[in-house]
Amino acid sequence: MVDRMTHAPFLAACFLVGAVAIPSPSLADWITIRTVSTQGKPVSTKIEMSVSSEAWKEVEGESSAAGGTKLFLDKCDGATRFKAFKRDNFGFHTRSQPDGVKYCQLPEIVFDDYVPTGIGTIISPSQLGDPKVWEKAFGGRTDVPATEFAEALQAAFSKEEYGFVAIASSELAASLRAVGALDAAIPFEGLALQSTVAGALQKQGMDPGTYEILVQEPRTNQFVLTPKAELALKAYQAQNLGFATTSPELGKAGWETMRSLSGGQNIKAVEWKLPNQDASAFDAKVFRPDM
Repeated sequence: MVDRMTHAPFLAACFLVGAVAIPSPSLADWITIRTVSTQGKPVSTKIEMSVSSEAWKEVEGESSAAGGTKLFLDKCDGATRFKAFKRDNFGFHTRSQPDGVKYCQLPEIVFDDYVPTGIGTIISPSQLGDPKVWEKAFGGRTDVPATEFAEALQAAFSKEEYGFVAIASSELAASLRAVGALDAAIPFEGLALQSTVAGALQKQGMDPGTYEILVQEPRTNQFVLTPKAELALKAYQAQNLGFATTSPELGKAGWETMRSLSGGQNIKAVEWKLPNQDASAFDAKVFRPDM
């Protein structure tokens, strides 16, 4: 005969072990952190997290299909805080409340105070990564590399390949200038310059998101480097590329500089040159954020 009283503690222990092995859904769950512009467009940037007032650490989660970063947490309560970087990776947006933090709250947290910077008002990364927008820019034609352009830029933005973006946009700008489409070339010229400096900062171990790189000249749609950004670019060119202080390329987004940056060796520049006929009919306005 089995002594049930003798086995009671053992059974209770098994029950408790089973309870511990199954985490409570209220304590462990997935959370999505999204960063979007005030226009509702996704913004690619870095997220940091602090638990119980410990040091802030960058969040390394998985990309969500709906945009943002998906993260599994053991516990989500008021002791867990999140903050989003002031600027996005390429300098298209900056937060209107840069010091604002948010406490953990399931199922998602949204930072939606990103407003366009100067370059962000004339060209949009989300539009550049959309094949349908490229088709529209080419007049609805299907015999153009709309999908290839969109997918390549989307990948470059996500991987922070500043050299790739700089060369691609520089070649597009050159194609447009060659047919006299100067206004259409300006957004791509700005993007090439912005990406070149951001890439130079990255190579020097500095965070491009902490820099204001471009400023818009008063009463024009032209962009120039801020003094701080220009100094950083010159320092990179002199120290990393061996440019002389008298070099005419110093402080400019030249070919050698762009090639030296992340992704700069992975692009075939000729693929981004537009035939004159395509460049003449190209509608760059579709890449405007307000379109």
